[in-house]
Amino acid sequence: MFSIAFFVYFALSLNITSKRADKRTFIAIIFFACLFRIILLPSIPVHENDIYRYMWDGKVALSGTNPYAHSPQEAEIKPEGKNQEKNFSKLKSLRDSSRVYFSRIGHRWVPTIYPPVAQAIFSLASFIRQDSVLVLKSIFVLFDILAIFILSKLLRLFNKDPSLCVIYAWSPLVLKEVANSGHYDSVPICLLLLAIYLLLKGRQASGSLSFALAAATKFFPIILLPLYRTMIKRRYYALIGVVLAGMYTPFFFWQNIGTGAVFKGLVIYSDQWAYNGSIFAAIASILNALQIQFLNNLFLPKVIVCLLFVISWAVLSLRKTSDEFSILHRSFVIVALLFLLSPVADPWYFCWVMPFLCFFPYRSFLALSWLLIFSYLSFNRSFGAFSMGAFELPILNMIQYVPFYILLAIEIIMRRKMRISFSYVQEQ
Repeated sequence: MFSIAFFVYFALSLNITSKRADKRTFIAIIFFACLFRIILLPSIPVHENDIYRYMWDGKVALSGTNPYAHSPQEAEIKPEGKNQEKNFSKLKSLRDSSRVYFSRIGHRWVPTIYPPVAQAIFSLASFIRQDSVLVLKSIFVLFDILAIFILSKLLRLFNKDPSLCVIYAWSPLVLKEVANSGHYDSVPICLLLLAIYLLLKGRQASGSLSFALAAATKFFPIILLPLYRTMIKRRYYALIGVVLAGMYTPFFFWQNIGTGAVFKGLVIYSDQWAYNGSIFAAIASILNALQIQFLNNLFLPKVIVCLLFVISWAVLSLRKTSDEFSILHRSFVIVALLFLLSPVADPWYFCWVMPFLCFFPYRSFLALSWLLIFSYLSFNRSFGAFSMGAFELPILNMIQYVPFYILLAIEIIMRRKMRISFSYVQEQ
């Protein structure tokens, strides 16, 4: 079904973006974008359980307990000390309010990794209706629709056809990961697009605030901040720092857990997680074949991809340019590299790249938004002659990324030979 949806989407997107669309076409794009999301809202998340962690975090915070202070597993293990019995009773009560949803929480031994703005949204959903998948997904879809409108305004700002937003608005990957699976990535995407739009309009205070909120929702937007340094005065950098500090500080003092506990889950995630990578997986495979390890089989590959990303980020960020479209293109390249170099390349992380494809519609990246669905085959452990071993199956990484890198190489070569620039796409 996903593949059929993708090829229909791909054909329609090519048709719509091949020439400047009229107002009726744009209205139709927005109408169907909303309709697709409404249809998917009541659907059961497919091969996903993150939304159950969001619901848990929300009701824990709403109960008066710091969501960073305890892992969900602590609701099942009675503590020995009397000082912790009150917290245990509260957590146990929250667990018992929905045992089915609690049982679906993944990695229950890991404390939450989600930043403060995300926690606020989870709490809001719990306040509206506790243990409601529909309420939480509805909030994410609202941000998703708002992101589409901001995208259309950004396109107009660069004198491009606003109908190009169809690349994001109708993307089967975005629809699946937000409206079906209930990933909250639509929130930081929306806030980041808003920040970029406001900064391009010269509204430094509100743009900086939006940047800070985006980074306090999910961490990736902060890496783009240096690109927009010519649009932000120094005092607004201070504003961003104050907002971020202000978001985190209450959690440090809530139950006096300190900074270590707030970032404990994130540290575990950074240290132990690796899934569906491309460049990382290739490097890890080579090092394992050569029996080169330090500390564990993930440490050296993570150091290498981290260095590769930092060098690429520094080159792209520190090179001066006043051209706004060039800055936007560098933003796309950095976010794309973050995904391609990351040890963890969950399909919904690619949603961060999708808005930029409205400006830079690389066919290879559009193809990758389809190929990533094959990663979900790792949930099926019956592959006959193939043995799973660890959770992911290496052949699935190859199915996703080998065609992508071949297409990307061909596309870059063809564009250079034909001297095609995205600056002129849809300006006629």
